[in-house]
Amino acid sequence: MRRETIGLLACLLLTAGTAAAQQSSDLVVHAAVFYQSASACGGDTAPVQIDAEPNPTGGIQVGFFESSAGAIGEQMNASGWLAALVSAELLDSDLRDYRISYNWSGLIDGPSAGGLMTSGILSLLLGDSFPGNATMTGTINPDGTIGPVGGIAQKIEGVAAAGFTRLAIPLGNRESYNVCSGEVEDMLEVGRQHGVEVAEVGDIREAYAFLTGSALPVSQSRTVSQEISEDLRRDFRLLYDAWLARYEAARRILSAARPKDFPKEFRTFWRDGEKFLASSQRELQAGHEPAAFNRIWTAVLNAEFVARSVVAMQALNGQGFPGLQGVVGQAIAESKRQVSAGLDELREIQIVSIVDAGAVASIGILVSATLAYLDQAEAELSAAQRLTRNAKPADFEEIGKLSFQALAHAGLSTAVLDLALANRGWIGRDSRPWQRNAAPINAGRDLYRAAARSNLRYVDTLHTAEVAEKRKMDMPSAQAWVKREDPIYLAASGGLDQQFVYFDLFSDDYVAAVAQMGALMGSVANAAVLVAKYYSIGARRSCSG
Repeated sequence: MRRETIGLLACLLLTAGTAAAQQSSDLVVHAAVFYQSASACGGDTAPVQIDAEPNPTGGIQVGFFESSAGAIGEQMNASGWLAALVSAELLDSDLRDYRISYNWSGLIDGPSAGGLMTSGILSLLLGDSFPGNATMTGTINPDGTIGPVGGIAQKIEGVAAAGFTRLAIPLGNRESYNVCSGEVEDMLEVGRQHGVEVAEVGDIREAYAFLTGSALPVSQSRTVSQEISEDLRRDFRLLYDAWLARYEAARRILSAARPKDFPKEFRTFWRDGEKFLASSQRELQAGHEPAAFNRIWTAVLNAEFVARSVVAMQALNGQGFPGLQGVVGQAIAESKRQVSAGLDELREIQIVSIVDAGAVASIGILVSATLAYLDQAEAELSAAQRLTRNAKPADFEEIGKLSFQALAHAGLSTAVLDLALANRGWIGRDSRPWQRNAAPINAGRDLYRAAARSNLRYVDTLHTAEVAEKRKMDMPSAQAWVKREDPIYLAASGGLDQQFVYFDLFSDDYVAAVAQMGALMGSVANAAVLVAKYYSIGARRSCSG
């Protein structure tokens, strides 16, 4: 039976495991990378030498060697630290026992070599061989799970050109967006076309087995991958059916729409929704109920946005901007009501097991995005209404754009909250005890808060500063503009902006702290996606994200 993976926390507070052998050794692995600019889009590999040896200093030593100043970006630096921490924890060892270093050639950044670096460190400490025909792409989470990445189609091309025949990708990334073609594609099929065996892995145990052919001596309690119980499968099928009904309701609205109320800009969203619907049905047939739900969720998000937009277009065509903004205002008011009711449902959550903690962290990520999207919707509607009062013909396009963006962000807020509420289904399903320990949580929050701020500043140097220059804005205005235009940037910012809301939301401060840590980790992850998105080959830097 296939496992699904949930959660972002766990191993940092557990103590079971096996000790690693201390030995001096080094290993060269090849990270899969991709690059994109206005003139080029492709993949490559980047070698990194990993060294792990006994540490005589008694203090933590993790080093990064560069071929030129600033060659290793902040994302890669953070990923290397996390790989070292997770490796030591998984083997029940003290990181102070080892001196770990990375030696990169060329300019590189991004988080998606995390799983590969973790596997490399583990193989050095355990003495397992690392065959030269396999590599992987995927971030490493603190609980040992493998997180999603982008640019997979290009990475497949890159590893194939470098002579690799096997590539591990994160579980759930099989059907991924091709950043070059603009299409959602089956990565296993892309691999077959390039002579590369592509396999999904959910956690470091699966990644390690794929890369080395050896089992990682880590107890099941060290990671949160688990067999899906039949009652949980049933609950996800019920969720799937409910969301399929929502999709059909949106489809009925669109089938009755007049052509002038259903412009081609909306039809693209609708076609994307149809693709995700078909993907969800394939996942359901394969017995991957949680993955199927995530796909149907995306399909409904697209379909309901298009349906609401058609209703808004009808109001615009019949009553002008006041009619349009009336529809948007009603949508925001309904979103606020649903968000308030949904947050009330989360208040009494408790953490009693390892899976509960992972679910709460995931809820934290989603709630911060929910609130960020809702705040943005209100701000956009307010801006549209102010502009409408003394509107000139030159303002009409901006008024319409602001109004429809507000409509989209209102829909995003409730859809993301629904995803958070679905995560409650994991709570109470696992009997493995969770040791409440505030110290690692507080330390983790500090680490991820600093990383999130650093990462967002880095995104601002990559993209927001360019926006400010082109649009003749100051930096705060440019940041507000990017929040409006890029929902990932908005979610990443929300992880920081909304991080303290959890202490009012939850009745238990420990639960609130775990949710806050999740929000900050989500901010780091979203910023990593943005770094990958805004890198250019002109900067001569490859991105492993």
